[in-house]
Amino acid sequence: MLNIKVNAVVTGAFLAVELLALLLLASLGFAHPHRGPIAAILTPAVASSVGLVRPSLAALGAATAGAIYAFNGYGAVVFLGEEMHEAPRRIARVVFLSLALAVITELVPLAGVLVGVPSLRELTSAAAPVPTAIVLLGGPVLARAMSVAIALAIFNAMIAVALMSGRQLYSTGRDGLWPKPISQALARIHPRLGSPWIATLAMGATSLAACLLDPHVLVLILGNGNVAIYAGLCLAALIGRRSGATSHTQFRMPFFPLPPLFGLTFLAGVVAFDLIDPPGRRGLAATTAAIVLALLYYAVVLRRRAV
Repeated sequence: MLNIKVNAVVTGAFLAVELLALLLLASLGFAHPHRGPIAAILTPAVASSVGLVRPSLAALGAATAGAIYAFNGYGAVVFLGEEMHEAPRRIARVVFLSLALAVITELVPLAGVLVGVPSLRELTSAAAPVPTAIVLLGGPVLARAMSVAIALAIFNAMIAVALMSGRQLYSTGRDGLWPKPISQALARIHPRLGSPWIATLAMGATSLAACLLDPHVLVLILGNGNVAIYAGLCLAALIGRRSGATSHTQFRMPFFPLPPLFGLTFLAGVVAFDLIDPPGRRGLAATTAAIVLALLYYAVVLRRRAV
């Protein structure tokens, strides 16, 4: 993780295994269809005591907050921008390419599962739906082999997150957001590898501690955290274009201001659904608490320091 060149080779190899597993999953589903793809994708259903029923709007909203996290990551290239060649010119293209690949490689296998799995009731009632689908479509031996690929995918994702979050924490130390000894430590660069090693290890330790949380609560916290981040990005795009703060950039958002306005409208809907769903409210409360603490820290510490 601390050597970016070695890391690129390792994550690339793991990614190849992941893509092969996803291709196999999609092929199994579409090769043995039990329902049409349009009906499978556009007709949400969940298991109940009386069979399959349509999920409530609150459940769909809470699921959307979690699903946002599934697609989050295409913007992580920004965290590595200082290590990219000609980043200002190339970074927008890399972000959009990453988003397109994420959508394709996640939605196509999922569509294959929904089309090919024999029983949607068994799928939606399972504690682990995708492994259950693999057993139903390919048998237990294939399911065990795919489990290895899934484990590699999770491990690979954690390596990428550690790289991203370590550089984010490093930037807070470089900009002096913490007391001086802490900021100096977080901003320390490894003399041989050229990476922010203390910040990266600190984020790794924090991730280990997060493993003690309830997974369902953790997903909602992460998803709602991304809701707040995306809302901030939409507002920044609107304000930056109006004030001229973004006039120096090499990328100009097409169809402005429709994208940020659409994003804010969609995110407001997710928040509204969260408010009527108990788990969603917990995730929203955790995100709100983090924002309030950050604002208090800025008002009490950083703003006075700047003055």
